[in-house]
Amino acid sequence: MLPSSNKNWYVVGHGKLPTDIPTAKFLDIVLIGLEIDPNTDLIVNAYCTLYTPLARNMIRKMMIGYNISSQAEEIIKQIETRFHAASQRAIIVAFKNACINYSKAKQKQLNK
Repeated sequence: MLPSSNKNWYVVGHGKLPTDIPTAKFLDIVLIGLEIDPNTDLIVNAYCTLYTPLARNMIRKMMIGYNISSQAEEIIKQIETRFHAASQRAIIVAFKNACINYSKAKQKQLNK
């Protein structure tokens, strides 16, 4: 985890899990929560609602330290290359949704 600041932002994205996987018995969506430094756009912390701690940790490691604005595609490529589970597509959708939410928040801040 990178250093946290009381000025960091929290954004969330969600994606629907496939109904035919065991995790779907507990969750129907996966959430990605990101703590982002709005001055640098760096992801300083990440959380995912996947069922196992190992899966959550893998996703976290693929996101922390990356720039959400300029390296989003790199993060998606990492998920596609390194995370081989039925929930992969839902995680990518959740991450893209978080990127959109961050971009909207950033734009709103700029328009103030």
